[in-house]
Amino acid sequence: MQYFTFWENVSKEFDIHKFLRLVVIIGGYIFFRQRYLEFMKHYQVKKQLEEDHKRNAEALVEKPNISEAESTGVAGSDKRWGWGKRTRSKVKAQQKLLQKQLEQAAVEASQTSGPDSDEEINELLED
Repeated sequence: MQYFTFWENVSKEFDIHKFLRLVVIIGGYIFFRQRYLEFMKHYQVKKQLEEDHKRNAEALVEKPNISEAESTGVAGSDKRWGWGKRTRSKVKAQQKLLQKQLEQAAVEASQTSGPDSDEEINELLED
C-alpha cells in the first residue's frame, strides 16, 4: 500500500520531462565523474614522475660519483617487482662469472710466455 501511495505522489509531482531531465543530470554526473577521476589519476602519476626525476637529478648533483648506470639496467631492474626477476638475477650472476673468467684469462695470458715474450725476443736478437 505504501508503495502505491509513494508512486502516486511521485507521478503527480514528476511528468515525463522532469523525469528525463533528472535521468540526464544523474547520468551526466556519473559519466563525467568517471572521466574526471581517470584524468586526475593520469595527472597525478605524471606529476609524481616529474617529482621523482627532479629528486633524482638533485641527488646526482649532490653525489656525482654515483653513476646512473647502477640504477638502470640489470642492477636496477632487480629492485623492481615483476615477472622475470629470477631470470634477471641469473643473468646478472652469469655476467659477473664471465667477467671474472675474462680477468683470469687475461692474467694467465700475461704470465705465460707466448711467442712475443721478452725472452724470445732477446734470443732472436742474440742470434
